[in-house]
Amino acid sequence: MSNPAIVVRESGDRGIGLIGTFDDVDRSRIEALRWQLTHVVPHTTYIGYDDFEHACLVLSTRLRESLGDDLSRYRLTAIPRGGWFVLGVMSYLLDFDEDSVDDDAPTIVLDDVAYSGDRFARYLDSNPARDSTPDIVFAPVFSAAELRASIEQSESRVIAAVSANDLMDHAPDRMGAEYESWRVMWSEHDPRYWDGQPDHVAFPWNEPDIRFWNGALSESESGWRLIPPSHCLKNRAGPTPIQVVPEWNGDVRLADDTIYGTIDGVVVAAGGGDMFRFTGSAASIWNLLAAHESASAAATALSAEYAIEVEVAVADVDEFVDSLVDAGVLTKHG
Repeated sequence: MSNPAIVVRESGDRGIGLIGTFDDVDRSRIEALRWQLTHVVPHTTYIGYDDFEHACLVLSTRLRESLGDDLSRYRLTAIPRGGWFVLGVMSYLLDFDEDSVDDDAPTIVLDDVAYSGDRFARYLDSNPARDSTPDIVFAPVFSAAELRASIEQSESRVIAAVSANDLMDHAPDRMGAEYESWRVMWSEHDPRYWDGQPDHVAFPWNEPDIRFWNGALSESESGWRLIPPSHCLKNRAGPTPIQVVPEWNGDVRLADDTIYGTIDGVVVAAGGGDMFRFTGSAASIWNLLAAHESASAAATALSAEYAIEVEVAVADVDEFVDSLVDAGVLTKHG
């Protein structure tokens, strides 16, 4: 979208808003992003370093259960870039010695999380010996059982697909009767091993992209990144500025469901089931109410800003406040 402003309110009815000028494509995109907040956020898990180390321990156990205790004949490799973190930990847990393994040895391909298996497919495509030996074991730390079964069935070289943790597929419950048509739509657009809506997992170094369908474009796009930059290295690159709605603690306050922000000098507020745009003196009154403890103090500041009589400023502020209280955007206290 063309540089919308993102606003967040952390009090009252907490919410996220987008301010800008939106066309039909943008509206389809916004609806999909709203759906993501509703359905993906409750099933998002942040895996810290301690939990990640424990998961790698579980993965090493699962690999030994599947392949045998002696894994010295296997070569370890990883899918960039999240898999590199897994490779570092697993090389210690499996006591991996790269110099003692031949280049044509059977290979364990590591990754942090796999949703559709798309990156693993690209790994196989980059290997010119795709349909010949040696054997390959796909070992993401997190993946859905349905994905692993599909990979084992689709790829003759893959002798096993193993994970430490199973991700639950929420698509059947979310889609209901539309589930099968939804799967057909995705498979026709972007053939993959498996299409589902698994739990969302993120790490201190990576948050996998969440794809959504933009019906206006008939194609998929990347959705929200949910983990803050302070907790994820990937998300520190070019974070979108976010406006946080300030607390109004004076005798005029925001209604619980009101959210607002500023774009191109225009204050845009939504509340009471309606939306308002404030420019000029109206924007000044709004900002002064946010900055002062009382409507009278805001009126005094307005008088100084526009060089008008205090009585005139008081009347203007009172009329402005009363109209927005009636609209359900503001409330009076005290």
